[in-house]
Amino acid sequence: MNLLKTVLAIFVGAIYLIPFSKFARKLRLYLYQYKRNDWSKELNTINISRNVRFFGYKNIKINPNVFIGESCRIVAYEAQVVIGNNTLIAAETIIITRNHNYSDLNTPIIKQGYNNRAISIGSNVWIGYRCTILPGVNIGDGAIIAANSVVTKDVPPNNIYGGVPAKKISERV
Repeated sequence: MNLLKTVLAIFVGAIYLIPFSKFARKLRLYLYQYKRNDWSKELNTINISRNVRFFGYKNIKINPNVFIGESCRIVAYEAQVVIGNNTLIAAETIIITRNHNYSDLNTPIIKQGYNNRAISIGSNVWIGYRCTILPGVNIGDGAIIAANSVVTKDVPPNNIYGGVPAKKISERV
């Protein structure tokens, strides 16, 4: 078993040497779908760039024609993340379904556990470079999130949001 893990680690490491080749993309998808069987149906339409990390595979649903940029993190240990069709997620974006509890002043925060809430990203959404999507957020179909934004509340369909925290900038016409 250790030999298998070593060979697999070498393969995964080799992916980063050929980050944009068709072979590397297919190998990444194969390795991810090994953990998440229902992704295998969409292997040819999901594009996962290098250095993307998924935590809580069983809670992540990726629909067809999705692009996930380099170095993104999707954390879904105990709540679901759903990414709709034709969605672009730019590099270094973080999507996280958990946050620390902190309400008990007599207990250290590290011992208070987590609050887990699902995230839904609609279809035809564009999330810009280095955004953070926090627990419980729903991003409507056709929405755009500007680069470096922190999304703390729901984004209605066909709206453009940006900033820290993200606020409405305009609407798509």
